[in-house]
Amino acid sequence: MTFETQAAEKKQSFLKRKSTHVGSAILALGLAVAGTATYSNFTDQASLGFSGSAGVLDIQASSDGTTYFDEAPTGGEGEGDYIAIGVGDEFNGILPGQTRTATGYIKNTGTVDAYVDESDIRELSGDLYTGATALTPSLSGIAVDDVIAPGDVVIVTVTVTAPEDWDPPVQENPDGSKSGAYGNGELYVHVTDRPAA
Repeated sequence: MTFETQAAEKKQSFLKRKSTHVGSAILALGLAVAGTATYSNFTDQASLGFSGSAGVLDIQASSDGTTYFDEAPTGGEGEGDYIAIGVGDEFNGILPGQTRTATGYIKNTGTVDAYVDESDIRELSGDLYTGATALTPSLSGIAVDDVIAPGDVVIVTVTVTAPEDWDPPVQENPDGSKSGAYGNGELYVHVTDRPAA
């Protein structure tokens, strides 16, 4: 092999390696360009805060419209809120032919609507309400399916009417004296946080 042939082969080998490197560089450059076409050097983000709290279901009762209390009555069952107002003093000394009323107040002190699913007179006791000549209290001003909005007050009325021919029960006291029979009862209200299904 001659010197000129060797030089020509070396040149050819050098050019071949050079073109391979140039081709690799072009391919790498092409991939880099393609990669930057789908990637941005700029980013941004946004966020939105939120907060919340649970609603409160709470009713309270009053016999004077001023002082409210939250007392669960006897026999309250299930979910929701209960309240009871005593039915009493306004009916002391009732006579035949008389109608007497007692007013109570139910206030929604919670933060959600209160849906009434029970309202009645309960826990009747004593001869005045349970004896042979018992009187029957009635309730007005509140009913099942009523909605009491937060802050609202509902005025309820318990009415007792003694018929003209009523023979009032009498009880004998320990000292031998006699007095009219007594009786007790409760105005009972139960509410939930959703309407009845």
